[in-house]
Amino acid sequence: MRVETGPTHLDPDAAMGMSPTMLTGLLDRHFGALVAWTGLRDGSGDDVVQEAFVRLASQTPTPDHPVAWLYAITRHLALNERRSSGRRVRRERMTAGSESREGTAWATAEAGELAAFLLALPDDLREVVVARTWGGLGFDEIARLVGRSKATVWRDYGRAIDLLRDRYGAVTGGTTDDGQPRRTAR
Repeated sequence: MRVETGPTHLDPDAAMGMSPTMLTGLLDRHFGALVAWTGLRDGSGDDVVQEAFVRLASQTPTPDHPVAWLYAITRHLALNERRSSGRRVRRERMTAGSESREGTAWATAEAGELAAFLLALPDDLREVVVARTWGGLGFDEIARLVGRSKATVWRDYGRAIDLLRDRYGAVTGGTTDDGQPRRTAR
């Protein structure tokens, strides 16, 4: 008597986790937003996001919500990168006796001004607006990712959008849709 313990062959797609087409689509749609989500200003955001995609490609089974999974893992990797970078900078200062850290602009941001405005936002506001606007995540998902309540995330999103509008309007002399001058930041 023979007992069947499971499939006798491996399905290549099941073993792979995520199809290359699906992975490429996610990469095309979310890479830039994920780089912005990291808030890393020294160019290491690209590396962090690439690592997140490598980890996604190796996930078996594929996460139920791959975009939310990408945001969560990218956030953790970015925090690790910040810690590592901080240690590295302290070592360099001790060794060189001077502070010389070069910042670079985001190569993946659609507009330099927007990148500058996003970078100027506090981290807690920036991560909410990037996850909502470019990541397409709901307030429930963002709240779980950042460890805050849905109501707090909703208020943070509104505050971030107001700040972005105010800063952009101050630079461009912009007005609201009804022709009124943009109000100043709170």
